[in-house]
Amino acid sequence: MSDIPEMIFPVALTHPMKIFLDPNTGELVFECFQLVGGTTQKFRFLMEPRAALTLLSVLPDIQRDAAHIIEEKARLNSLQ
Repeated sequence: MSDIPEMIFPVALTHPMKIFLDPNTGELVFECFQLVGGTTQKFRFLMEPRAALTLLSVLPDIQRDAAHIIEEKARLNSLQ
């Protein structure tokens, strides 16, 4: 897949965020609200089951290696 051009879509998943599994599709669902054009809108990101498995497989590494960084940044953001 190295021949596919890279495109970055900077979408911010904000707090509060709801994460749940759709039992009918097996998709992992992320919901949050964003201010778009002066109006608050609900965003829903659907992660297909195979992609969700990839996420689940790396979560232990993220928790072990990066949890302290995430906690520190979250604490700093809440102080602002």
